[in-house]
Amino acid sequence: MYGTRKIALGGILSALVVILLYLAAVLHTSRLFLLSLCSFAVSVVIIEGGLATGLMFYGATSILAFLLVPDKTMPILYISFFGIYGFAKALIEKHITGIFQYILKFIFFNICFFVIYLSAGLIISISMSEIKLPLPLWIIITALQTAFLFYDRVFTIVISYYCNRFRKIIIS
Repeated sequence: MYGTRKIALGGILSALVVILLYLAAVLHTSRLFLLSLCSFAVSVVIIEGGLATGLMFYGATSILAFLLVPDKTMPILYISFFGIYGFAKALIEKHITGIFQYILKFIFFNICFFVIYLSAGLIISISMSEIKLPLPLWIIITALQTAFLFYDRVFTIVISYYCNRFRKIIIS
């Protein structure tokens, strides 16, 4: 891909990510869907420009989102998981095969979830023992693991579709 096209694609996708994060902050539905679209955009930049370009894109969109999005919850989720998952997925799938891919992906997800969980307590200044969960913690964790497995599968399908069909349109 030519340099000017990479820059244009990065600019368009940056604007799209910030708009999606803004919508996720102001709308009370489809937040996870919008955050997922943001993570797909990061992966497209990684595919087209490499990890270094993807890192610059991630940094720029993170800063812009923090500056422009009124509710900081969505930029925090983007920064702490949805934005960086494309990097983790790319590196894991490039270097590791088989069941170990899923093991590392689950480890990555659980670390991110743990950081988000602890950060939430610090941000709202309460102890984790004071939080009343609607279900037992083991059910919530199991549901999150299942949702992550679904998310990873959909992520793979979307990126494969991009590489096999949509990328040809952008490049030509």
